[in-house]
Parts: sequence; C-alpha cells; structure tokens
Amino acid sequence: MKITPIQIRLTRSRDNTTGTAVFKFDIKDIIKSSWLKTNQINSLILNNNNFQLQTKNLKVIFVNGKPKFLYGIFIFKNFLMWNKFSKFMQKYKKNNTLIFKFQ
Repeated sequence: MKITPIQIRLTRSRDNTTGTAVFKFDIKDIIKSSWLKTNQINSLILNNNNFQLQTKNLKVIFVNGKPKFLYGIFIFKNFLMWNKFSKFMQKYKKNNTLIFKFQ
C-alpha cells in the first residue's frame, strides 16, 4: 500500500551524525484503502530499488475521540543511515514534487 505523507519533519544533531524523520499521514487516506479492512498497521516502510528502511515507532493522534493522524518516526543513530536516508529523500523529492521548508 502506498500512501503519501502530508508532512515530513527532519531534525539533525549539531555534529550531523544522528537525526530523526517524522512522517505525518492523514488517517482518512489510510482508512479509504481497502487493504486496511483485512490488515493492521504495525510498521512504516520506506522502499526504493537501493534502500529499505522500516520503523515500528508509530503514533496515532486522536481528535474528539476519533483517529486523525498517523505518525511514523525514524531515528538515525549514525551518519551512514542519515546519509542513505538523505539520498532516498532526494529521489523521493524528484518523483513526488516534495518541497522543503526551513523553520
């Protein structure tokens, strides 16, 4: 199942060796999928030809008692993983018209 995130937040340590990526999804996009009727979500996988990254660090945000957002959180504990993720995101950016904003 392929669902497009509505937001991706990146943080990096001061020495550039570690970092995090938080992917935010609208639950409505996930619920519309017929795949969810027979399966449960237990991980988020980023995948292309050269790279696969998986996290089970998921969080659901509820608003007025109903699920609203799903967050998938990746933690990069070394420069090599951060670098591979950065290359993945550059390719993702090209294929999905992703725009980076700095705050």
